[in-house]
Amino acid sequence: MRLQDRWRLADAGGSSRSRVSNLDRAGIPDQDSPRTSSYGTDTVNQNTIASLRNGVLAVGIKKGLWTFWMLMKIMVPVYIIVTLLNHTPVLPAVARFFEPFMGIWQLPGDAALALVLGHVVNLYVAIAVIAAGGWDPASVTVAGVILGVSHSLIMEGAILRQMRAPALLLTLMRVIVAWTLGYLVALALPG
Repeated sequence: MRLQDRWRLADAGGSSRSRVSNLDRAGIPDQDSPRTSSYGTDTVNQNTIASLRNGVLAVGIKKGLWTFWMLMKIMVPVYIIVTLLNHTPVLPAVARFFEPFMGIWQLPGDAALALVLGHVVNLYVAIAVIAAGGWDPASVTVAGVILGVSHSLIMEGAILRQMRAPALLLTLMRVIVAWTLGYLVALALPG
């Protein structure tokens, strides 16, 4: 008997035992319709719930560790490279070059690298650059606002094109809104 038919029976005054919920179908009984067995109702309910929780917990831990590994594969190398570049004349020269432009948003010169990588690659690379730079909280906040609105532009632009949306226009709008919000946040923050 299909689930809809069981609900119709219950609504028409049929037995309340004929009601089946999604939880009941998944093996978790409703409070209204306890399962009975030779072992007793409570034992079956607790065993079912315990096995479900253990399976969900195991899957959650596995997915969490996989995500952690994927992020570390990106962030650790970038962090190491940026830290090493900080000890060479390359990154300080780039930072000095972009310092006047980044100063509009009250950001350090090396913010240019973090923001470009965040716009082009993804947020996690930008976070690694920011962490390696030792920025003050106000600069991290301004960069976070900018990158929160406008990040991974190439990948998300491709998605917009697949959706037949005006990708170039929407990407341009995201960049303009991001940098405008960053400017307003920089003005509002002390320092």
